[in-house]
Amino acid sequence: MESAPDLAALLLLVFAVLAAYDGVYVHLVALRLPARPASYVEHLWHTASAILFVPVAALLFVEPPHGAALWIGVTAAVAMYVVEIFDVRAEKASRADLGGLSRAELAVHVGAFVTRTLALILVVGARPLAAWGLGSAPSVATSAFAQTVGLGALVGATILAAVHVALAVVHCPACGADRPAQGGAAG
Repeated sequence: MESAPDLAALLLLVFAVLAAYDGVYVHLVALRLPARPASYVEHLWHTASAILFVPVAALLFVEPPHGAALWIGVTAAVAMYVVEIFDVRAEKASRADLGGLSRAELAVHVGAFVTRTLALILVVGARPLAAWGLGSAPSVATSAFAQTVGLGALVGATILAAVHVALAVVHCPACGADRPAQGGAAG
């Protein structure tokens, strides 16, 4: 570990593990949130967050961020945090019939929030002032470790965003009347 971007990549890796456990196993497999009408709005907030993380990963973690890409990446990160506020607000109603958010899931949420936030602070904070100019060029190369973790996060985020969008479409309560009944013949 030689630099802030490498430490940011390590934190991003920890975040990715926590997010995969929470976002895939807990939300999609164990609780099946998209399929629960009471949790559909929460799933939409998760979908928005997943979509916003794609440009965050691409523009802030794959290559040293600079210029317009740095500004777009930071804007997407800020938007992601705004979406999280709405997600947290939706969780109480979404999980009421499940007994609320478990302490274990809350701990995972806190761990994911902290590791992602620290990774973002490190990667953005390590940028020299010149990198914030819209036409600036990269000032330093990214290590192979940081670039590999960034690419892995980008691929994972893209897949997770696509899965969230697909599940949002499949389980759309407002769209259900337009779909044929499953398991039976139309007629």
